[in-house]
Amino acid sequence: MKAKRPRSIGLTVAGATLLAAFLRFFRIGVQSFWDDEVATLRAAGLTLKQIWHDIPIIDSNPPLIYTLLHFWRQLGESEWIVRSLPALFGVLAIPVCYALLRRLIGSTRAAVASLLLAINPLAIYCGQETRYNTMVTFFALVAVWAFVRTVEKPRWTGVVALTTFTSLALYSHYFFFFVLAAMVALTAIFALRLWRSLRLNLGGLTWLGTLALKTRSFAVRAFSLHVQAVYFSLVRRHARGLAYAAIGLTLAALSFVPFLKYFTIQLLRGVHWREPLGLLEVLRRIVVWLFIGHSVTAPPTFISPLQKFSAAHETLYGLLLFTFVLPLIGLALAGLLRYDGRRRNITLGAMIVVPILGVLTVSRLTPIFDPRYMLPFVPFVLGALAAGLVDLWQGSRRWLAVVMAAWLLLLTGFSLKDYYYSPAHWRQDWRGLAERVTAETGPDSTVLFYNFYTSLAFLHYLEKQDDPPPVQYLYVLEERFGPLEVKRRRLRSLIGSLAQQRRRIWLVDYHGYMDDPYDDARQELRAHDYRRFSRQCWMPGLWRYCLERWSTHESDWLASLFDDVDFAKVAPGEHQLIAGWYEGEGPRRWIADKAQVRFTRPAGQARLHVRFYANLDYLGGSLTVRVSIDGEPLGDIAVSESKIVDWQSKPFMTADDQTTTTVTLTPNHWFVPDELLGDGDRSKKSILVERVALEAVDE
Repeated sequence: MKAKRPRSIGLTVAGATLLAAFLRFFRIGVQSFWDDEVATLRAAGLTLKQIWHDIPIIDSNPPLIYTLLHFWRQLGESEWIVRSLPALFGVLAIPVCYALLRRLIGSTRAAVASLLLAINPLAIYCGQETRYNTMVTFFALVAVWAFVRTVEKPRWTGVVALTTFTSLALYSHYFFFFVLAAMVALTAIFALRLWRSLRLNLGGLTWLGTLALKTRSFAVRAFSLHVQAVYFSLVRRHARGLAYAAIGLTLAALSFVPFLKYFTIQLLRGVHWREPLGLLEVLRRIVVWLFIGHSVTAPPTFISPLQKFSAAHETLYGLLLFTFVLPLIGLALAGLLRYDGRRRNITLGAMIVVPILGVLTVSRLTPIFDPRYMLPFVPFVLGALAAGLVDLWQGSRRWLAVVMAAWLLLLTGFSLKDYYYSPAHWRQDWRGLAERVTAETGPDSTVLFYNFYTSLAFLHYLEKQDDPPPVQYLYVLEERFGPLEVKRRRLRSLIGSLAQQRRRIWLVDYHGYMDDPYDDARQELRAHDYRRFSRQCWMPGLWRYCLERWSTHESDWLASLFDDVDFAKVAPGEHQLIAGWYEGEGPRRWIADKAQVRFTRPAGQARLHVRFYANLDYLGGSLTVRVSIDGEPLGDIAVSESKIVDWQSKPFMTADDQTTTTVTLTPNHWFVPDELLGDGDRSKKSILVERVALEAVDE
């Protein structure tokens, strides 16, 4: 059995590496680049001097990823080729993870941990993104391996490896400072323990020396001196290892000194357009991404039946997600605390606790946290989880180990299914948007973005299209925090010029809430007789972006009118919902004391179909809704109890000299929400409309 074990472990690690390669290269080019990836690619296209001297002043990341990608992009700039660099680092991290964790938790546990890292959703996500996360993870793992090896076997080759890979990690991402802090803390802890050991054993060593001097027995003298020699040899070796480790870390820190001025610029500049996340929110994101890894843009598949609930109760939704990973957290803590060998256990614990505490602290000071930054710490968490699983399996609770492994695989499977096949969990589809806009725009169209940076991915694909429309920017990024009147002056000038040329406008609303918090752009468009006749949004949540079409041409408005306004299926333009409409609950809209909707004039006979909900408790009694067509009464809808009303009119004909038909809904009762609910809403409201449609009547 013992002869077969190393081979089985080797096969496990080799299989984990192959599995990691498959998962990281599988469908790697399906999703389009998003803006951060294109920003990385554009920076890599600059000269090396610009990468190391100009980019660090404006970019919040060290320049090593841009340097490597500068040479890698010579192979091509397709999604597959560009993303293969981070994917390769992600694959190489698997055997290094095993080599490191083998020294900390043993061969079997390390092999299981490497397998868990191979299928970890966060590691796979980062392995298919043109950023620095897998690179800094690889360098961090090698650096910690060199640190542990140097402490145990002090050699100058270990110092060189520790210095080199710690420096490379520092120039990869600033969050490696937390790993560096953990290694510094471990050096101090080990030195303190060595000093305490000397103090505790000093009396015994002195007694052995005295015994060797006074005894007449040659055997006793030889034994006493041998024990002293062995102990001091171990102490010297351990002290030399700590000294070598300290030298390596110091040299690595000194190598970063030339870059400190850029780091200081970024630190002082900070992030002004976001509020820092709360501690509980950061902690929730950490634990959820570590074990589930689902996209921040949509709930994972297994919780999708509760999506409406989660949208309305974010705190309870977070607790629910936390509950899913709670058994895995408990298992990781058990694996961290039960493993024999205090020094090794302290090493693994420090590599988990110090970075997480550092992230929580920094996140309260500045809003720079992203779950992807946690990837360098993931292998250590998975090491503790693997130790817990193996301990259960080797104990008397194999059934529990099977249950926990199945639960982890189930969550991982759901997450990977979402990532690979569910567009709601994908990065923004800028490639598809560029193709659509190019296909549908004409020579008199202009695409508007709020600023240049948020358009990078769109421009990357737009430039590949034949005869693309021009792109202009409402704001200059550097003006984001400048005087409001300066930004408004620029906006008025730009939109005034476009209106004078009667340009059709495609407004891409991506992070518009940061650039235009007062919605000046839309107000200025309306002031120049522009009307929005369509708005489509994709990916609800943090990465939501919308496409709006604005025009001053009446033909555009008419062509965009829907015959069936079903709020659950389509979002009509504001020129179709003429007046008296408010955002409602889910796929429904409130109307005020009167509401109007515009349709194209039907050819031949038509029937009006209206579906709405009336809450008579709010309205204070029975209700009558008068329905009119172009000012002519069509019928009354009487409601005597709170219910969903589904009403159809008799067939009718509209006037031949009109191109549009206006439907008016006039309830005889309305209420003010604030008077009933105390929610501060003083607008008049009456019924909740789900659908208004003009349906053709067969002759």
